[in-house]
Amino acid sequence: MSWFVYALLTAILNTIYSLLSRVLSVKSENPRAFSVIFSLFAALFSLVFIIVEPFYFKPVSFLIIALTILSSICYGIKNRTQFYASKYLEASISTVILQLSPVIGFVAALLILHENVTFIKLLAVVFILAGNFIAVFRNSSIQFNKGLLFALAGAFSMGIAFVVDKKASASYSLPVYSSMIYLSTGIYNYFLPVLPLRSLEKELVKAKWKIALLAALNVASYYFLLSAYRLAEASIVIPVTASSTVLTVIAGMLILKERSRPYQKIIAMICIFIGIILINY
Repeated sequence: MSWFVYALLTAILNTIYSLLSRVLSVKSENPRAFSVIFSLFAALFSLVFIIVEPFYFKPVSFLIIALTILSSICYGIKNRTQFYASKYLEASISTVILQLSPVIGFVAALLILHENVTFIKLLAVVFILAGNFIAVFRNSSIQFNKGLLFALAGAFSMGIAFVVDKKASASYSLPVYSSMIYLSTGIYNYFLPVLPLRSLEKELVKAKWKIALLAALNVASYYFLLSAYRLAEASIVIPVTASSTVLTVIAGMLILKERSRPYQKIIAMICIFIGIILINY
């Protein structure tokens, strides 16, 4: 498949993931405990892709090891914050804010990977930033509540992780790399500080099989994302996957009945959609 197909599949799965994540996070009593269970399921499901992906392990340099650790830390922060953001923010808002990660990833790709920049791509970044500003602007100001702060932290860490993945993942088979990342994030979030096992048990009983489904969706989208990275520049792949914003905003309004400030959300969605289109030129 082409990089565009992989990126588009990532966007579709991310949309379904965002909606289900919102539903489960609202019901969660301890989002950190929820993230630990989610990460462990995801680490297990990642190994399933060994069936379709050849197993290999290249000798790695100190730089690759350092980048792998950095990636795991970034995803650890993202997993630590994402379910708090989903709990306190509507899916149609948290998903829009998450699209700051392509901007962060775009800038990091320019600085770290020395990828090409054009005026059109810079204009696209402006549209994406404008869309985020419109989405969170309320009553003549931006209210930095804890849901928004969690979402911003997740977007920033995810943007850095996207670019680090481009360099680090090439030294491992995809199932091994993704499994390592998910497992390490689960370990970080369990031990810093240590969670009581009772908290994990309560979240597992409450979410049941749905948390496993959520992990499977995330693993599949992550696999397709890494596959796209191997076929195209990160600064092109990342914005295409951001098209999930459009789908999530629409689905959030129709399915989850997130009807507050509908015109504002639609304008924000249009801005981000324009940014996604422009950045491919």
